[in-house]
Amino acid sequence: MKYITLWGKRPYSPFLMYLATKATVLGFKKVYPENKIKSGGCYWKNASVNYFYPQKELIDTVESLSQKSLKNPTFLFNFFEIAFEKAHKLKIFSEKYFQLNLSKETSRELIIYIEKCANAFYEMYFYGTVASLLGYQQESLIYEKMNRILLQKVKSEPEKFADYLVVLTNPPKKLITNDLDLRILKLSERAKEREIFSKKDILKNFSKEIKNINDEFGWLSFDFCDTVIWDKNHYVKLIQENIKNNIKEKIKRIENYEKNVKQKFNNLVKKLSISDKERQIFELIRNLGYYKWLREYEFQKAWYNLKFIQDEIGRRCGLSNLESKYLLHYEYAGAMRDSKKYKNLAKKRIKNMLIMIYAGREAIILSGNKAEEKFRKFKFWEEKTDLIKKNFIGMPANAGKVKGVVKIIHLVTDINKIAKGDILVAQTTNPYLVPAMKKAAAIITDEGGITSHAAIVSRELNKPCIIGTKIATKVLHDGDLVEVDAEKGIVKILKKATA
Repeated sequence: MKYITLWGKRPYSPFLMYLATKATVLGFKKVYPENKIKSGGCYWKNASVNYFYPQKELIDTVESLSQKSLKNPTFLFNFFEIAFEKAHKLKIFSEKYFQLNLSKETSRELIIYIEKCANAFYEMYFYGTVASLLGYQQESLIYEKMNRILLQKVKSEPEKFADYLVVLTNPPKKLITNDLDLRILKLSERAKEREIFSKKDILKNFSKEIKNINDEFGWLSFDFCDTVIWDKNHYVKLIQENIKNNIKEKIKRIENYEKNVKQKFNNLVKKLSISDKERQIFELIRNLGYYKWLREYEFQKAWYNLKFIQDEIGRRCGLSNLESKYLLHYEYAGAMRDSKKYKNLAKKRIKNMLIMIYAGREAIILSGNKAEEKFRKFKFWEEKTDLIKKNFIGMPANAGKVKGVVKIIHLVTDINKIAKGDILVAQTTNPYLVPAMKKAAAIITDEGGITSHAAIVSRELNKPCIIGTKIATKVLHDGDLVEVDAEKGIVKILKKATA
């Protein structure tokens, strides 16, 4: 059996990924009996996780989902809505405990809270897994159908493919990230009007406003494990960057986003003579992107709130904050009884850990050398890569054509490498990479479909973007000079970096 990596090299905790994998293998079957996925796994090395499923089972399930969605779009919309509603309830529940003085709560009460959170997330992900399965597989029938329709419509003007793709697949409504941008822009406008430009003066005059923004939106930089990236300096930098630009125009664009997106979509549907049946395909993809992130932001906030409960239990057990995230939800009670045992276990797991979930069988959970030895025996499908090739392709997510120097981003600490005009290359992008994305001239990713974070943000920033290349981080190296043709989805290597 060969496995395929859904995505890799992320900081997500075993606490989270155990539940997500179990929900996809076992829970998804309850709401979608056609599910073919009978096993799935996660492997951590140095606190970075790869998430994988059997190749054939994953592809067959994605194909089945796509066929059913194409025949009956309402089926997919129902999944989106249920997943969002459950994620929203999880967030509301988490806020109840977030306000408490945790040091005064009993350990039993904290563990009960964790169990309830875990169960709520698990049941939500029965439905939420659909967005992940469809969102990360470009080869799905939905995407293939979309491409065929659009290629046929632009035969006389093929250079317009990427521009039209953006218009037809933009999320129909604003997301919370747009609300954050709007708050920062309005604060930037005030700073500009009062000629307040330095970091010191911005902090002095707007400290309360910046604190309020961070309290309301700072969790967006939470990495689903232990780290929150943004602080007051992050917002100051954003304000200073905005002051240099046309702030009023950006504010207007965000405030009128939904109206403009709807108008452009309808105009293009009419211009290209897209039929009602064809229109449904684009509506599916637009809403897949919207609901995927709407749902994810809800449970990201819930998981951020949960972090403080985990930290408190970790403190009582002598665990570091990171170690407390490497226990599974049902292990906290044991950690309260035997803290030394679970501290040693968490340390091993951070270095190497393997979780395998099987339908009809016991889960396999290994750590340390045993995890590494077991994982080495697995066979994975890999894109055949010619490491000396001069160009490769992906899906255009936002149009444009630029040249620049490559900077590979694997870790959040790598963002300091990015200078204005560089080409940001990553396996995938996340909210904490946005400052680097703003500096970059273009964005290239290995993973992701048209609903990925890179696709959504590149449009907000109006940066050329090519997603789903599968091989960019393998073929390219820091210092390579490349041309990013996001009109055609082609990356050309113009000059390799000297060793």
